[in-house]
Amino acid sequence: MKTRLTDNTFTFLTLLLLIAIGFFIVSHFTPLHADDYNYHFINSPEEIRNVNPWPGFMSFYTDNFAGVARIVPHMFVALFTDITGKGTFNIFSTVGFILLCYLLAAVATPDKRLRLPVTLLAAALIWFAIPGVFEACLWMAGACNYLFVAIIILVFYRSITSDTTCVTPLWSLPLWFAFGFLTGWTNEGFTTGLSAGCALHFIVLQRDKLNAQRIAMLSGLLAGTMLICLTPFNLYRFIIGHSGDFSLHSSLMSIFSSLSSMTNIRIAFLLVIMAVLLKVSRHVTKTEARDFIKSHSIIITAWVVSFAFIVMAGHTMGHSRFPTEFFALILLLSATCRFFSSHAVKISSLSCGLAMAISFIAVIPHTKANFASFEDMRRQIIAGDTIITSDNIYGNSYTSRYSSTITKAMYSPLLYGSKYVVSYYGGTPGAIILTRAIYSMLTNADTTRTNHLIDPDTHSTWVDITGRPIPAKATLILHPVNPDKLNFIERILMPYMDRYRMNSYETSDLAILELDGRRWLVIKEYPFLTPRIKEVKIGPD
Repeated sequence: MKTRLTDNTFTFLTLLLLIAIGFFIVSHFTPLHADDYNYHFINSPEEIRNVNPWPGFMSFYTDNFAGVARIVPHMFVALFTDITGKGTFNIFSTVGFILLCYLLAAVATPDKRLRLPVTLLAAALIWFAIPGVFEACLWMAGACNYLFVAIIILVFYRSITSDTTCVTPLWSLPLWFAFGFLTGWTNEGFTTGLSAGCALHFIVLQRDKLNAQRIAMLSGLLAGTMLICLTPFNLYRFIIGHSGDFSLHSSLMSIFSSLSSMTNIRIAFLLVIMAVLLKVSRHVTKTEARDFIKSHSIIITAWVVSFAFIVMAGHTMGHSRFPTEFFALILLLSATCRFFSSHAVKISSLSCGLAMAISFIAVIPHTKANFASFEDMRRQIIAGDTIITSDNIYGNSYTSRYSSTITKAMYSPLLYGSKYVVSYYGGTPGAIILTRAIYSMLTNADTTRTNHLIDPDTHSTWVDITGRPIPAKATLILHPVNPDKLNFIERILMPYMDRYRMNSYETSDLAILELDGRRWLVIKEYPFLTPRIKEVKIGPD
C-alpha cells in the first residue's frame, strides 16, 4: 500500500533541506549591517580607533561592562565580526535557525513522530509571521541577540522542566548556577519573562518540585536577569522610552504609543483566534484547558511578562517583539499538537513548509540585488574614492521584510556611519558614503529657491551653509498636522502629545559635511516631524 504524503518522512526532510538551503542563500546575500561594524571598533567623540588584534572583543568589553551588558550574544558578534568572518556566521545562522525550529517542536510535543512536521511549521511561522525576522534571524548582530539567544532559552527551559530521578552531584551545582546566570545575561526581552515564569512555577505553584539543581538554575537565572536589567544603558533606554519624564501623563502616552504599534504581533493574534475557536466549538473541555494552562504556566507567564516589559519600556521596533512572539509561538505550536489530530498537524506543516520553500523564489533575487549594491559600494571604498555612492534596493511589502537597504546599514552621518564602514574596508579617511539619489540632489541643488533638502532614502534634512559659520543649533519650522492623514490611534493621541501639536522644534544634534566645495548642515530624521518641515532656521553660532 502506498504511503500517504503526510506520512512520508522523506517529503518533510526534503522540504526542510530546501528551506535550509534557501535560508543559507539569503544569509549569504545579507551584507554586514549597522552594529556589525560598531562592534569592530572602540569609538570616542574625537575619533574611531581600530584596536588590533581582536578589536571586537575590546569593544565588546567596554560595551558590556559600561553599557547594555548582553555579554553572551555580544561575544558571538565579536567572534563572527573579527575572528571567523561572515561566511562562518552564514553556516551557524542556518544551522541555528533549523535547530531553533526543532527545539520549538520538541517543546511543543512529546510525540517524536510529529517533531519533523512541527519543525517545518515553526520555521514557516517564524518566516512569515514574526515581526523583525530580518533583524532577528538574518542580520549578524541581530541573530546573535535573538536567534541564538532563543536557542539558549529553549535549552534552559527544557533542562529546568525535565523530570529526572537522578541525584544531582554537589560539584555540579555551581555549573548549573553558571548556566542559569549566563542564560539570564543574554537578552532582557527574553529573560524577564522567563525569570518570572520560572519563579512563579517553582516557588509558588510547584514548590514541591524544587530540588538542588533547579534552585541553582533559578538562582543563576534571576541573578543574570537582574544584572542585565540594571545596567546603565538599559536604564537609559527605559528613561528614553518615557522621554526622560516619569510623570503619569508621559508614562501613559509612552505606553499607549507602544501598544498602538503592537499591530504586528501576528503569532499572538493567531493564538487568541485559536483559543476563541476552540472555546466556541467546544472542541476542548474545561479540564483539558486547565491542564494545558497548568503544564504551560512558565511559558504563559513569560509571554505576558515579556509583552508588558516591552510595552513599559516603550519599544516600537519590530524585532523588539521577537521575544514575546517567541513565547506565543511555543504556546501556539503546543496547542496545535495537543488539540488537533496528527493528520491535521501534518497537513498544515506540509502546506506551510511548501509555501516557505516557494517564497525563496521571490526573496533570493531581491536580496541578491541588494548585495550587488553593497558590493558596488565596497569596491569604491577599496579603490580609495572619497565620495562613495550607492543605490538603495527597495523591495515590495513582502520581500523588503527580509533585507535592509544600504542606507540603513550605514547609519546616518550623525552616527559615524561612513567612518565605520570606510575604516572597516580600509578606505580613504574622511570618505563619505551617500546614496546616488541624495548625491544628485546635492550637486544640482539651487539653494536660492529652496531652504532645505530632504534625503528620500534616509529622510535626513540638508541645509546649505556654505560661507556661513557652523551653527550650534537649528530650528525646524513645521506645517500644522493634517488630521485627515492620521490613522485612528494617532487621532486619539493628537490632543495629548506634543509631537502633534508643536509648530517648531529646536535641535543641536547636527552634523557638517563638506561636499564638492559646499558645506552642508545635516539634521537627522525625526519620524514624526521631518515630513512636516516647512523651513529650517539656523540658530546662533
